[in-house]
Amino acid sequence: MKKKILSLLMGLLLVAALLPAAVQTAWASDYDYIHSYQVDVTPNTNDGSLSILVSFQWQALEDLPATNSQKGGAKIGIPNGSIRDMKALSDNIADIQNDNSYAYVDFTQGYKAGQEFDFSFSWVQEYMYTLNNGEVAYDYTPGWFDGILIDEMTLTWHDPAGVTGVASEGDTQNGDHILTASSMGYGDKLPLTVTYADWPTALDSQYSRENIPEEERQLL
Repeated sequence: MKKKILSLLMGLLLVAALLPAAVQTAWASDYDYIHSYQVDVTPNTNDGSLSILVSFQWQALEDLPATNSQKGGAKIGIPNGSIRDMKALSDNIADIQNDNSYAYVDFTQGYKAGQEFDFSFSWVQEYMYTLNNGEVAYDYTPGWFDGILIDEMTLTWHDPAGVTGVASEGDTQNGDHILTASSMGYGDKLPLTVTYADWPTALDSQYSRENIPEEERQLL
C-alpha cells in the first residue's frame, strides 16, 4: 500500500514539474508583433476586381528566418486564390507566393529578436462583388492573425472616381471609407461592406463572388 501511495505521489510531482515547460511551449508560437497594419482597397469599375495594397510595421519577437516556414517569412490571409499582378513594393521582399488562403512572403534577410522592419506588397483580387437588383456590393475582410497581436490597424476603402458607395462601418471622408482598430487581440477582424447603387458599368455575374471556381476557393 505504501509503495502505491509513493508511486502516485512521484507521478503527481512529475506532472507538476512538467507544467512550466508545457505552458512555455504553448506560448512559443507567439513570435511576432504588428505595430501597424495598413490596408488600401480600390474597386475597378470595369471588371469589379479589387486593387489591394497592404503595409506592415512588423517586429520579430524571436529570431525570424528570411524564408517562409512555420517560423519564417510572413503569412498574410487573402480572400481567395484568384489573384493577378501580385508584386513587392518594398525592397526587403525576395519573393511572394500564394495559395487559396494565404500570401507567403520571403524576405531578403532574416531579422533578429526585437528587430522592427517595414514591408508592403499589392495585388489584384478577383471574384469579390455580389449583384443584387442593380446594386454592386463588396464584403471584404482583410487577413487576420490568430497568433499575432496588432497595435493599430486601418482599412481605407477608396470609391472609384465618380462613384459613391455606402459603407457599413467607419468614417467617410472625400470618397474614402476609413475603418480603424487598436489593441487587436488574437483572431480579431476588421470586416467592411460597401454597397454601390450607381455603378457605371454592367458587371458579369459569372465573375461574382458566388461563382468563384471551386479550385480557387479558400481552404477552410
